[in-house]
Amino acid sequence: MWIDMTAAGMTGGFTPANTVPLRVRTGGARLEQRMQGWQHAWLQSSQGRWWAVVSVRVASANEQSHASIPLTVAAGAIRPAEPVTKDEP
Repeated sequence: MWIDMTAAGMTGGFTPANTVPLRVRTGGARLEQRMQGWQHAWLQSSQGRWWAVVSVRVASANEQSHASIPLTVAAGAIRPAEPVTKDEP
């Protein structure tokens, strides 16, 4: 499952690197525009809108820490992952 992190409100905008402290650049969570995740459930609101309950595994920029972040995102923010195909010998 691919999660559009921009649509989820987790990424976007640009911050010049020289305005972010080094400890944050190295230890902060690395969030990409599109990240692999796992869908756990569908949720339909009382207004009829569909939401996906997902989780995304994130790592710090220096790979020293990891976390699984649960998110609820609009249905349009997720896409199925492409199936993995193995080459025949």
